[in-house]
Amino acid sequence: MHNHMSHFSLKSLFGAVFLFFAFSFGLKAQDGAKIFKQNCAVCHALTDQKLTGPGLLGVADRVPKPADEWLAKWIKNHKKVIAAGDPYAKALYASNGNANMTEFEFLSDDDIKAVITYVKN
Repeated sequence: MHNHMSHFSLKSLFGAVFLFFAFSFGLKAQDGAKIFKQNCAVCHALTDQKLTGPGLLGVADRVPKPADEWLAKWIKNHKKVIAAGDPYAKALYASNGNANMTEFEFLSDDDIKAVITYVKN
């Protein structure tokens, strides 16, 4: 009886862990959409259409690698990326009329990851 109970408990535990991660991933995707709509959509489209800022379709293929890391730094504070001498950042800034992007240092790293995941998918 004890062995059967332990096996059942172990299966339940794995099931709960799986559901937790599946649910957490779903929340992150929703969070990314929500954060994007609240902070980014006023200037960026998910298509290739330029609004105030460039369209974001295929953005992960255009930026330096590793793309997620570069995008996270850019989103957090593009001025720091430019000031560090990043040639792509300088060219991107110039090609958009030296228009400053809002700094999103108030967003957590997880929030920014969620936005990047949302934009890429």
